[in-house]
Amino acid sequence: MYHCNNCKVAVDDKICPLCHSTTEPIECKNDITGYPFVKVKMNKKGLAKKMYLALEALCAFILLLINYRFSHTLSWSIVGLASISLGYIIMLIFFNSLVSSFSKISKSGCAIFVYLVFIDYFFKINTGWSVYYVLPILIIGETVMNFFFTVINHRNFQNYMIAQIVTIILAFLSISVGSNFLLTIIALFLSVLLFASTLFFGGFKGIAEMRRRFHINPEE
Repeated sequence: MYHCNNCKVAVDDKICPLCHSTTEPIECKNDITGYPFVKVKMNKKGLAKKMYLALEALCAFILLLINYRFSHTLSWSIVGLASISLGYIIMLIFFNSLVSSFSKISKSGCAIFVYLVFIDYFFKINTGWSVYYVLPILIIGETVMNFFFTVINHRNFQNYMIAQIVTIILAFLSISVGSNFLLTIIALFLSVLLFASTLFFGGFKGIAEMRRRFHINPEE
């Protein structure tokens, strides 16, 4: 670890990346946070991804081997592979530091829904429950989560308005594909109520955000 006397920062190189002057070596203590330490964090995430991929490959090989050995098919092992892949996708979502917590939860919910649809139509037992029940429940959950994030981060409430519009579209889509009528109506009602409330209480800021998002110029 080195210290730059001009910038007063701790760096990893003999040359300061900010002012390009020569740095002096210092003793690095455990409670000192140096600059930039980005590589260390990225290496830990990369190591976790590689370890999971190696474990996934090993589990996939074992599942395929056992499945083919006893049944000469690859039927149930495919479900195991899908489950392992789902875990990897969720891990990638939550490791992405550029995405907000709201987006991480939303994307994870979508990944789980796709997985449940696959399970539903793969086993072909009471086929359609994933669309009939899970889809409207997912929309309701997304709307409730959107409400809490909007209240907690009320100063930046406009960031969640596009997600509210998406839930309304999904609610109409849920009606068109024949989901549970009562759950779908509840999902549609809550999503429309949340968007209307956000637009009403947000006032000019909410309207301005919608105009900006959809490139609407009132002067035209």
